Amino acid sequence: MRQAAPHIRDLRQRADADRPYLIAVHDVTAEWADAETEYEAALRDVDWARDQLNELQSQTDVDPLDLASAKLDIQLRLMALPDTTPAERYQTALHEALAARAQAAGGVDRIISGDDVDKIIAEARSQDDRAVLAARRYCTQLRGDLDRAELAAAAAFAAAETRSADHITAQLDQLATELRVLDAASRFQPHRPLSLTISATADLSPATAAAITSTARLPFAVTVVHAQPSPERRTALHTLHSAAAASERKILWCSPTREQAEHAITDELADTAATITETHATITSNQSQSPLPPGSLIIIDDAATADPAVIADLAEHAAANQSGLILLDTTGQTWPPKPAQRLLRLLDTELPWTTTIGAPPTPTVINRVTQPDLDPALTQTRRLHPAILNEQLRDSLKRADQLHTTIHAAYQRHIEATWLRERSRHAKHQTPELGITDD
Repeated sequence: MRQAAPHIRDLRQRADADRPYLIAVHDVTAEWADAETEYEAALRDVDWARDQLNELQSQTDVDPLDLASAKLDIQLRLMALPDTTPAERYQTALHEALAARAQAAGGVDRIISGDDVDKIIAEARSQDDRAVLAARRYCTQLRGDLDRAELAAAAAFAAAETRSADHITAQLDQLATELRVLDAASRFQPHRPLSLTISATADLSPATAAAITSTARLPFAVTVVHAQPSPERRTALHTLHSAAAASERKILWCSPTREQAEHAITDELADTAATITETHATITSNQSQSPLPPGSLIIIDDAATADPAVIADLAEHAAANQSGLILLDTTGQTWPPKPAQRLLRLLDTELPWTTTIGAPPTPTVINRVTQPDLDPALTQTRRLHPAILNEQLRDSLKRADQLHTTIHAAYQRHIEATWLRERSRHAKHQTPELGITDD
C-alpha cells in the first residue's frame, strides 16, 4: 500500500477531475429514465382510452354522446403524448456528455472514476494482507522451529533427572497432593448441582451462559474454570450467586488478599469472603464443623497463587461436606510458575468438565511447550519406564488410573442423565400435531 500511494494519489486526482463529467452523464441518464417513465405512462393512457372507445362501439345501445366523449378523450391524451420519443430527445445530450467526459480525460481508455480508485486500493490492500499472512506463517514456522529446538535442549538437559525415579521420589509430596485433589474431584455430590434458568442467563453471551450453566449443574466436588477478570466473568459469577441465593445456597469467596475478597462482596459474587489462608485456617481448625452447609460453593480466585496442599485440604473438605470447590484460573502460564500452576494444568487435562468463561487467560510468557521437569508430578511419573518404578510409584500410578476411569465414567453418566432430563423436559412442552388415530 505504501508503494502504491503515489499512484493512488494521482488516480484520485484524476477521479476528482472526472467527477463533474460523471455527474453530468448521470444527470442525463436520470432525466432520460424519468422521461421514459412519463412517455410509457402516456402511451398506456392512450391505449386505455382506445380500449374504452372500442368497448363502447361494441355496444348496440350506446349513447352517441358517450362515443363522442370517448373520441375526445383519445384526442386529449394524444395531445399530451410528446411528439418525439425520449431516446430521440436525450440521445444527443448523452452522446455530448460522454464525449465531454472522454475529452477531459484524454480519451475513453483514460477515464478514471472513484470506483476504479477503490478497486485499485482494495487490490493493494489484498496484496498487503497476503504478504502479512505469508509473513505470519513464516514467523509461526520459525517459532515452531525454535520451540522444537528449545524442547530438545530442555529434554536433553532434564533427561538425566526425568528418566530417574529419584527425581520423582523427591516430588512424592506433590504427587500425593495431586492424587488427593483428583480423589476429591471424583466424589459424586448429590447436593452440589444448581440449576440456572434460561432467563437468568439471558444477559450473557451464549458461550458464557453455557459455561456457567454447566458449571453450576456439576455433581462433582472440584472443577476448574478458566476466567480472567472481566465484566463478562463478573456478570456470570453474579448470576451464579443470585441463583444460589434463590435456592438458599451459600457461596464463600476466597482471594489471595483481603482487598480482593472485599471486592467480591461489593460485586455481589458471594455471601461471605476471606483470603485463601483465612479460609484454610478456619477449615483446618474446625474439622468437626463445616463453615458452610451442604450444597454450598467455595470459589478460589486466582487459584494458581494458592499452595497446592491448601487446595487439596479445601477440596477434601468440600467433598466431605457435600459442597463444591471452583478453582478460577485467571492468569495462564507465567514465569516463574505460580505455586499451583502445575496442579491446575493437571486438573485441566484430567477433569473433562473444565470450562472457560470469556477469553482464555493470556500467558505472560511466549506460549510454548512446557519443559518436561515443570510438568505435574503425575505426568512426569507416567513418563517413567516401568522398570525403574518403585512400589510406591506403581501404587500411585495405579490409583491415578483408577481415578481417571472413575472420573470419566461418572462424567459420562452425568452427561447422559442431563441429556435425558433435557429430552424429557422438551417432550413435556411439545404439543402433538397429529394423533396416532388421525387420518
